[in-house]
Amino acid sequence: MAGVVAGPLAAADTAQTAAAPPQGYVLVEEDVVVVLVNEAHQSFLRASENFTKGKMKAAAAEIRKGEAYVKLEAASATAEGKKALLNSAEELKQLADQVEKGAVKDGKVLKNSFARADYALARHHYLKAAEQWGNKESQKVAYHLNATAVYIDGGQVWVTKKMHAGAADIKDEARRIAAQVTAKTGVESQELGKAIDNLGKEIEKYGKGLEPAQK
Repeated sequence: MAGVVAGPLAAADTAQTAAAPPQGYVLVEEDVVVVLVNEAHQSFLRASENFTKGKMKAAAAEIRKGEAYVKLEAASATAEGKKALLNSAEELKQLADQVEKGAVKDGKVLKNSFARADYALARHHYLKAAEQWGNKESQKVAYHLNATAVYIDGGQVWVTKKMHAGAADIKDEARRIAAQVTAKTGVESQELGKAIDNLGKEIEKYGKGLEPAQK
């Protein structure tokens, strides 16, 4: 199975094969990345809980775990998705440093960063689904659409209630398309392709409702 390159661990044996990752990285199999879906969000939830309890070092540690998962996803992302994920990872890195120093006083700062990270992850998986649709890889399309639904659904905890309806619609549509892609129910390929395109537009619109990152 094909792997993705992720860092920042050093390569254990650079003399192995031509497929060995560059120094400073390890090769992670794609099935491992599948297992880790939603781990970033779980780290964000634990970070938020620790922050509320005044456990700043523990909160910072969880934010850094989330950052690592975001970087891992970025390693297999499309060019467009990778840029957003790396921006999010950098934002999380800076947030963890500030939280650890005790410089963050308002939990809303964490929630806004986590909302952007969950969205970047959701959009990354959508972009991968669209890419795999073009490659006619139906199982991978379904996996990435379901992952999109997971991150959109989980990310609702960070956003305002008025955004919940839009999130629910995206989640349900992503899962509906995923089921049709794998079920081979006779739905026309053109119809599914159009549904995937429309889903992307809804995801873009949803993202515009998020609080922008501070410059």
